[in-house]
Amino acid sequence: MNPHLNVAAVLAAGLAVAPAMADEATFDSFAEGSPNTVIVDGGITFSDLDQRLPGSPPPQNFVIERAEGTLSGLPGFTPNNTLGFGGYSPGDQAAFSRMGEFKMTPSEVSNHASLYFFGLVFGSDPNLVTLEAYRNGELVATDQTGFQSGLNSYQLTIDGVEFDELWLVGSGPDNEGTVFIVVDTVTITAGGGFTLDEPFPGIAGQNNTLSAEGATPGERVYFVYGLRPGSTNVPGCPGLAVDIANASIAGSDIADANGEAEITTFVPGAASGREVLIQAVERGACQVSNLVTFTFD
Repeated sequence: MNPHLNVAAVLAAGLAVAPAMADEATFDSFAEGSPNTVIVDGGITFSDLDQRLPGSPPPQNFVIERAEGTLSGLPGFTPNNTLGFGGYSPGDQAAFSRMGEFKMTPSEVSNHASLYFFGLVFGSDPNLVTLEAYRNGELVATDQTGFQSGLNSYQLTIDGVEFDELWLVGSGPDNEGTVFIVVDTVTITAGGGFTLDEPFPGIAGQNNTLSAEGATPGERVYFVYGLRPGSTNVPGCPGLAVDIANASIAGSDIADANGEAEITTFVPGAASGREVLIQAVERGACQVSNLVTFTFD
């Protein structure tokens, strides 16, 4: 693996971008404000907002919040709008509004979801945000994060399980578990699932094979890696990122007729005992695989 090969530079070079095969809500077609208890954007229905306001039963209104003056340059933000809750601040500066929970319903049963939310925290905030996936009313998967100090972008994802309903839920000891955020770039994908296997044979000091399934036949698949969790944007796919800080490329392959791609790459002996994060990226369909966290023998 070549640690000097940068993912952004290689992915940006000479590749045509095919449209994403997904429901995607960016809220950019709405006028600022536009309060409603139900919003439909990009095939996704947003409903059942509960701000957990004492004496005010749900559902409350979603609102469209312009935010380019506050959020430009942050991963996952597509100018100019975001989804807010209850109220908004006119103009291009974002107001982070109170959210307890709300529902997202895709156009069909799906198996991948990603959304970004943004928050401004001074000091620390003990509350958490959880993305919950349900199938026929049963909880099948979750992804959860807390807050860091300052203005930050956060991504939550669900992969590899079928679901027909999502909920974004705040929890914790403060303010009835609510959080003060805005949301953007909600992507929900149906299909066979784009998955990455663990390296084989998983031994440092020799060649190892990385394999991915569920890619689009004929599209190039990149295998990227790094040593720390974080985020690296995928050029040409607004709001899409791998879950690896400063990701680098190990190699790439064209997916065959079965949607399978693989590379064989030498793993140095120095990698023995080190934890490595690996993910596959298909830029043509703007999708990333599950994240594999692996320690080489």
